[in-house]
Amino acid sequence: MTLQETLEVHDLPTAIVRNHLRGLKLDPPLTSHRLAADLASATQGLTGADIAYLCQRAAMFCVKDAISAAELADIAVARKHFSARARHGCRAPR
Repeated sequence: MTLQETLEVHDLPTAIVRNHLRGLKLDPPLTSHRLAADLASATQGLTGADIAYLCQRAAMFCVKDAISAAELADIAVARKHFSARARHGCRAPR
């Protein structure tokens, strides 16, 4: 395996997470690059479907929070939404 292939495989989890973050509005302190790297290291062993599920559920927690607080004008996914999802398990239903 070449160095380039090794780097691409090593960064694959981050690329998968970044793909699933596309389209989500993130809270301003978060960047998709940093969040993807953090989530990729925290979700080792999960499948792409599990990561997609984690991102979808984090977005749902965000909407639920916004509805509860009656702040629908500026909805943005924050790190706490991913943390809340991880506490409840992040494996996709089988």
